[in-house]
Amino acid sequence: VPISLATSITEGKFSDKAIKETAAAVAQVLGQMTEIARTQKLGEVQYFVLGGSGLTGVGNLDQLRAGIAEQTGGFGITFIDSRTESYHGLRSAVPEPRRGDSVVVDTGTANSTLACVINDGSFQSAELPFGTVSLRNEAIDAANYDTALKERIEKRVRPALKREILGNPCFANRQRIYWTGQAAWAVATYTHPERALNAYVAISRQDIDTLLERLRGWNFVVDGGEVPRSLRRRPGIGRPCRIHLCERT
Repeated sequence: VPISLATSITEGKFSDKAIKETAAAVAQVLGQMTEIARTQKLGEVQYFVLGGSGLTGVGNLDQLRAGIAEQTGGFGITFIDSRTESYHGLRSAVPEPRRGDSVVVDTGTANSTLACVINDGSFQSAELPFGTVSLRNEAIDAANYDTALKERIEKRVRPALKREILGNPCFANRQRIYWTGQAAWAVATYTHPERALNAYVAISRQDIDTLLERLRGWNFVVDGGEVPRSLRRRPGIGRPCRIHLCERT
């Protein structure tokens, strides 16, 4: 169920509208899961509602908790920390024989995480406070969005990443990268739509370069109408908002 919780954050808080939308979505999913459990006669099933680590710093989490509890008849939401999130992400994404030479990069909306296993079997993780939405929002009001975004990447993201690599060399010396998160899924879908149902999609640097080049030549269309160029990178252009990419002729 698509929600606008992360994109609604303004001045460190979720919007009231996004909280109501999220609470309703949680109730809907729980209802669907309950119905599946009933029809498949699964017996007693425990349900858990988890929030991603990138949302833990938002100021009105209690309001979100209250909204979910109201819509679901008392269900609470637990926010997972980035290290636990990274640990389970690595275990679920990387086949065990490949964990010794791989690193996992999870690009979220509000933060990004790195995870790897070193030679002695210990788990290493790091969190960067930059995600697809939070980083974009820092540059969205600049006169030149592209320039502002590149500046933030060079002055903030790269130094933060370098510090983590110095403390955890396995983040930089692995031969295989497993990339997950909404940005990864979007890139995989647009570069290799024929593999949409595959568990893993191999993405090369050339794939990414080609996608970026194609994006520069695409029109952005929302619900059947072309989006003004000034709004093309702005989040939440109407709700619901469906963006379609159409190659120019």
